[in-house]
Amino acid sequence: LASAQRRLAGVAAEAAPDYLNRGRTFLARMQTLPPLIEEGLWGKQAEAVKNIELSLKDNRPRSLLQMATGSGKTFTAITQIYRLIKFGGARRILFLVDRGNLAEQTEKEFQQYKSPYNNYKFTEEYTVQHLKKNTIDPACKVCITTIQRLYSMLKGEEEFFEENEENSL
Repeated sequence: LASAQRRLAGVAAEAAPDYLNRGRTFLARMQTLPPLIEEGLWGKQAEAVKNIELSLKDNRPRSLLQMATGSGKTFTAITQIYRLIKFGGARRILFLVDRGNLAEQTEKEFQQYKSPYNNYKFTEEYTVQHLKKNTIDPACKVCITTIQRLYSMLKGEEEFFEENEENSL
């Protein structure tokens, strides 16, 4: 069994893209992100992704993405999330919204997003979970939820009704 595991580990290491070996820490991996493929992005979206990555490279992990209504904030965020998972080795991303209908729209955008790096849809490569219960799937890479549900989970509540996601706390 141990030799079979070593063989599988060797095969996985050979198949793993080079970017996974560029650093042991998230900060180290941020230093070696591949160039952004700007095809499909508007100028301001590409600028936003580059600026967030520059902030991360400089070990400034907090950023504010401020763009006008209809300017593609969600698409920009998904582009950034994709790069953080694929090239930065991020284990899980929390996508927080303030209303249930925004969570549904966001989930649809993740389902429609097509990677410029390999032409796969985001949800063909990674599991995206729109929380409808107060339980996170351990395999999910992106967890979409409302502030209200997150607050309920942090309080230790086992159940939270979807209709409450449209109201303020």
